Amino acid sequence: MQESTWYYLNGSDRQGPVSSDDMRAKILAGDIRADTMVWASGMADWAPLNRSALAEWLPAGSNPPPPPTPATPEETFWRDDKYLVVRRDFTELPPRCIRTNAELPREAMRTKTFYYTSPWVLLTFFLSIIVLIIVALATRKAVKLSLGLCSAERKKRRLWLLGAWIGFFACASLFVYGIATEDASPAGAWAILVSMPAALVCLGIASRFSADLHVRKVRGDYAWLTGAGEPFLASLPDAGSRFEEY
Repeated sequence: MQESTWYYLNGSDRQGPVSSDDMRAKILAGDIRADTMVWASGMADWAPLNRSALAEWLPAGSNPPPPPTPATPEETFWRDDKYLVVRRDFTELPPRCIRTNAELPREAMRTKTFYYTSPWVLLTFFLSIIVLIIVALATRKAVKLSLGLCSAERKKRRLWLLGAWIGFFACASLFVYGIATEDASPAGAWAILVSMPAALVCLGIASRFSADLHVRKVRGDYAWLTGAGEPFLASLPDAGSRFEEY
């Protein structure tokens, strides 16, 4: 090797100048390694020792192995027609609004747990409400997600909930009025007839907006949810035939 004057980095400290013979002695003694950054006159920039003219003095097998190939992240969410399909244990959705698909900062994402109870559990209501509650709690299945909702959608959700509950209590008041005046006026009977279905509609709206997403089906490790907007669903990989067996 042609005699050169070398410099090398020890941590963040620059060492040198060092002659080629001295560098060889340091390499053989193990004082500097194959990945130590070195530089000498004629080099365009600092480089690892094993990519310089000093590499010929490295002991056999001292070159570091190539870096591992990054693993391809496993898909944990898909679109299946109108449904968002996710793994139940934990799925981190893309940092976008689940309604509008607007980009969101990472700090806007929230981890939430949703629950699914089979509709068949409702049959235990005929035994008693206590049995229904016990069976529902014992058999419910959790779905954990990290998801985002933009500020406009959060505001819309709050307004719908507020309107639904105001409407429900108004219907309840109308129902009480109807009970109190049913015998005295035909208006009382009409108040009862109108208030009951209207109250159910208000409860349905409140239920619809009480959660960001709703679990409609659970099969094995996967869950099917509704509530995600079409723009967001369109951005997800299509499930294709992945879940045909379900």
